[in-house]
Amino acid sequence: MRAAFGEVVVPPAVRREVVVTGRPGADEVAGAGWIRVEQPARTPVEHGLPPRLGAGEAETIALAIELGLTALLDDGEARRVAGDRGLAVLGSAGALEVAKRLGAIPAVLGVLDELRAAGLFLDDRAREHILRLAGEG
Repeated sequence: MRAAFGEVVVPPAVRREVVVTGRPGADEVAGAGWIRVEQPARTPVEHGLPPRLGAGEAETIALAIELGLTALLDDGEARRVAGDRGLAVLGSAGALEVAKRLGAIPAVLGVLDELRAAGLFLDDRAREHILRLAGEG
């Protein structure tokens, strides 16, 4: 993803969710110099974000607001909240399509199926849509 997006900025809650809990890719994230951890200046509550969001989603939205960045979010409720605040939102599957379009990865299919196997919820309709966008469906 570095080749497609350059530096990726994540809040501390996201790093904890991935690295500390040992999710797939934890070792790669922990050692990636192109992933920068940054604490939002204001809390999610100060940004008026609903308390029902998970810590990672809420901090991601807060940081995207403050830095004017696209928010990488897969959670449907978090995507709606971010969109309501005028943020550009990209999901993991969409990020793969962008990476392929930019020539950073050769194909979406294998990586997309690995993400689904690791727990990414993506229904068959959305999967087929991403594959069509990537020229693989």
